[in-house]
Amino acid sequence: MAATTNSDIVRRALRLIGVVAAGQEPTGADQSDAMERLQSIVMDLPGLVLNGRWREKAVNAAYTAEEGRRITVTLPGDVTLPTTITPTGGCTRPPLDLARVWIQGAADNAGLWVFVASLGEWRQVDGLEIGGDFPFGGEDVDGVTAQLAVAMADEYGPQYPAQPRTLAKAAASVASFRARFKKAEPRDWRRPSDYPADCDFSDYA
Repeated sequence: MAATTNSDIVRRALRLIGVVAAGQEPTGADQSDAMERLQSIVMDLPGLVLNGRWREKAVNAAYTAEEGRRITVTLPGDVTLPTTITPTGGCTRPPLDLARVWIQGAADNAGLWVFVASLGEWRQVDGLEIGGDFPFGGEDVDGVTAQLAVAMADEYGPQYPAQPRTLAKAAASVASFRARFKKAEPRDWRRPSDYPADCDFSDYA
């Protein structure tokens, strides 16, 4: 099955509100405006950047990232994104779904990265392009499409309304992202509910 592209998301969203008809492709300002809004929707997902918790790290040498790190790199080179995580005293596992790593500064792979469990890989979610792959898994295609349709309906006005089913699907998508980003974020040790069962803090310094 071919990968879903950002262009697919834009086309489906504009069809949902009647801006383009079946069999047609959005062009010009319709396409570019929708792509710009798609990037904005992704960056505004609750828990990605807004209200997301980070563990800060500054590096000037080769470094393998950990989940939830915002890394400032002062010398050129790559930061390695982890394929497995081994908590202290725990079992090796893949990164959590929607775990985040934000690489800033001089790194060759600078950007905001999210682990998509259904794809088994890290995806960059900033700097999206119209012909590029949709950054999340198939489970999020319909929801993000609905979010974009609702946002574009607000721009186009009442002649291109989002239907109740689309509104409901968009709201469910936002709630799903919020819950999954929350589950994958670094722990806050000011909250007893975030303590590990054995209270071993050595892996979270």
